Amino acid sequence: MQIELSEILTCPDCRSPQGLIVLVDELDDEGRVRDGDLGCSRCQRRYPIRDGVVDLLGGGGSGEPERVAEGDGGRPSPRELAAEIGGLLDLRSASGPVVLGHGLAPAAGPLAGLLEGVSLLALAEEAGDGAADSWTLVLAPAGRLPLLPGKAEGVALWKPGAGALEDARRALSPGGRLALLRPDEDARRDLEGSGLEVLASEERAAVARRSG
Repeated sequence: MQIELSEILTCPDCRSPQGLIVLVDELDDEGRVRDGDLGCSRCQRRYPIRDGVVDLLGGGGSGEPERVAEGDGGRPSPRELAAEIGGLLDLRSASGPVVLGHGLAPAAGPLAGLLEGVSLLALAEEAGDGAADSWTLVLAPAGRLPLLPGKAEGVALWKPGAGALEDARRALSPGGRLALLRPDEDARRDLEGSGLEVLASEERAAVARRSG
């Protein structure tokens, strides 16, 4: 786990505004956390970090891989998704944390290859093949994003519900972008009423920016 990402995560149980505290057992040569825990000072829950993967499910991940299959109902390949996300979020000059919501973890590897010096976090319910050194996998319940307000430079969501969209809106830092991939009509309507500046809104994708 990239240690700076502890500053963007919060407890999925009590959603403490104080976030989570890193308790390190082992660091790799680059200063990334290989093993340890994240602790919540409010509800006292601990969440393990094993082989660099953060488990906010409390050990409940299935271990089965999460996939975005090519040709599956028109879903793009991970590389195509990465290119699409990079364009929508305009990550050419990004420096802050970028978050991929549930369903987009397979695009994290290709997207990390397009970025330099950016902390990349991908949410999933299943561990799959784990994360590479260039990005961090966070196992978390679907439907909500365990993120602190005002910390993310970019958030991408796949077919989002209302709860995830609101969490993403709150998580954006000033100037940060939110991309919705394959949003339904309700999601596009919610985005219009979110208070963000909507830059584009179509059936394939919508993108908005937080002012400031």
